[in-house]
Amino acid sequence: MIRCSICGSQNNDLSVVCSSCKGFLQGRPDALNLFSTMWGLLESPRGTFRQIVLAKHKNYSLILSALFGISLALEIAWYKSLAQTISRTEVILGGALLLGPILGIVVVSIATVLLKKATVPLRGIASYKNLFAALAYATMPMVLSLFFLVPIELAVFGSDFFGVNPPPMLIKPFEYQVLMVLKGIVVLYSLYLVVEATLAANAFARRRFLTVLLLVSGMAGAGVLALHYVKV
Repeated sequence: MIRCSICGSQNNDLSVVCSSCKGFLQGRPDALNLFSTMWGLLESPRGTFRQIVLAKHKNYSLILSALFGISLALEIAWYKSLAQTISRTEVILGGALLLGPILGIVVVSIATVLLKKATVPLRGIASYKNLFAALAYATMPMVLSLFFLVPIELAVFGSDFFGVNPPPMLIKPFEYQVLMVLKGIVVLYSLYLVVEATLAANAFARRRFLTVLLLVSGMAGAGVLALHYVKV
């Protein structure tokens, strides 16, 4: 909450003017700097998401969503062992590059709608635009993994990383286990950022963290379960 220096009234974290006396409370960034914002998500996620929500122009949101989609498409290829049906790595990569951006924007849009509706009973105040931008920036770990983890996976395993004959775990057990640990960290941190993004976009207090965590975990679990039964 923000206390007005003029009348002393309490206002939510996203208020620009006081609800009581209309006095000025805080400024709004005109635009977002991509690299400083991404670094801020490592140093101070809550404060950085607040700046993302307050910013007048939510630049880079669509770009980050598109890059996230490419990373997600490759994760799906690994999870569904696509190398069993598509033996050429370049075809898998080409498909991810072609369809991934659309997938990412669609997934972030669906998550925005679901979280918006789920937080209404909690008196959430997030707009679709603010929540979409916050969630897009929350995919930052997945986006970074596209440029750092994926090249390592391909360099070490090639198309075998997306197959089960033989499983990559049997080819190079140590390297595979290290990559799985790093992949797990990326996924968990992404989920944490989604929770922080939802809290910030709705100006929720910290006591809502567990509730929002359960909502986000339930959505992610439902997505994985649906993917498990879908044939790709």
